[in-house]
Amino acid sequence: MPQINEKTWIIIAVVIALIGSLIYNIISAKKLKKKRQQFTRSIQSSYTHMKTIEDTNKKIYEISNEINELIREQKDTKGYIEKKKKEIEQIRQMIVTNDTILDCTISDKRDLATEKQIAFTYNIPTGLPEIQMEDVDKIRLFANLLDNAIEAAESVPAQDINGKNKRYIHISILNRGSNFFVTIENSKRTEISVTENQFHTTKLDAENHGRGVRIIRQIVAKYDGTVEFTDKGDTFEVAVML
Repeated sequence: MPQINEKTWIIIAVVIALIGSLIYNIISAKKLKKKRQQFTRSIQSSYTHMKTIEDTNKKIYEISNEINELIREQKDTKGYIEKKKKEIEQIRQMIVTNDTILDCTISDKRDLATEKQIAFTYNIPTGLPEIQMEDVDKIRLFANLLDNAIEAAESVPAQDINGKNKRYIHISILNRGSNFFVTIENSKRTEISVTENQFHTTKLDAENHGRGVRIIRQIVAKYDGTVEFTDKGDTFEVAVML
């Protein structure tokens, strides 16, 4: 077997290094493309949310002008007021804080929950400061938290024997100094349980559910936060501190 001289070894090493560099660049390019796509989606979502706020402010202005006109003309306003109550209630349900990305993400998941007959309530101060996270991480964190809650709540029968809604999700976000405390509680089947912060479920989608939990843990750890999962039998609670 012929021996390979030093020059040949150098050439082989350079070729291997070039191949490794090429592979690394390809992987990096794919990751960058994915991040750009996620950022573009977040920008589009932010624009949609801001447009909604603009349209809402315009609607409030129009309602105010109509009420003033009715008062000036001394017309019967009872029927009009009843009609506008529903519109005003819809406006009140908008989630508007100082964090547009958060508003968009929660609003989207709230609409999805409503479509699935899940009562969605929240306690989020209007003046809540912006959570200091990368936009992509913020979207992934809250999307996974709420997707898990929606999945669990949807597994519960829509109503009990008395016709009362059994599906619900409640999210609370508070801040103390530089820390944010996020709590999400939702209804669930008793078969879905948690021990030592790990999910145990008979659902076929358990793998995806577990993947969502891993993403939550990774993002929370990235920002030196904590996350705790609590099984309460027919309800489930996630508490995150950032």
